[in-house]
Amino acid sequence: MEADQFVNARLLVEDMGVAVRVCEGADFVPNPDVFGRVVSGVMTGDSPQKRRAKLMREEVVGAVSKGGVSFKELDELIQVLKQLGVKEGS
Repeated sequence: MEADQFVNARLLVEDMGVAVRVCEGADFVPNPDVFGRVVSGVMTGDSPQKRRAKLMREEVVGAVSKGGVSFKELDELIQVLKQLGVKEGS
């Protein structure tokens, strides 16, 4: 397991609230029945994690759509680079 997976897991579970911890530690293998129940519980119905993931998806789509924050920021960066003489495609 890569070292950053532990950090990513913590971010997804604790900070972003879009995941659940099924097991902990590089040497632990979860019980398949327990694992199946946990995954099924999160993916079906109206779990807090599923609601949060849908909300985050809407925010991301809005940000990268034309007129969104990320779209505007990238456009501003392109304009600055053009002013500095950086050619498109290089």
